[in-house]
Amino acid sequence: MISEDAPPQKPSTEKKPDRARNDSVHAELEELREQIKILKSSKAVEVEDSSNSQDQNEPAPMIQKEKNVTSSDAGTELSTQVRELVEGLNKELKDANPITLIAVFAAGILVGRLLSK
Repeated sequence: MISEDAPPQKPSTEKKPDRARNDSVHAELEELREQIKILKSSKAVEVEDSSNSQDQNEPAPMIQKEKNVTSSDAGTELSTQVRELVEGLNKELKDANPITLIAVFAAGILVGRLLSK
């Protein structure tokens, strides 16, 4: 029985979520939670393995690099990598067949001209 002093209820204007979509979202969330658990457990195993394999007094190399990297260190590291790349290319050019180098150069010119049109 409806009491007279109770305010009349307004019809709901909110859209009710589609149940199938809601269920699929929940299922996807559960899958993602499981993947996160697996990743966390594998990371914990990796950390445990690395700590067992290294001396207790010596920090992990990656952690040590992250702590010591500054802007000047990053610049010198980048220049070192560029120098190594140039030296590697120089060695490859010296070891390569000259006919192959000419063919690749000609193919580059041809592709460049075709793309410029």
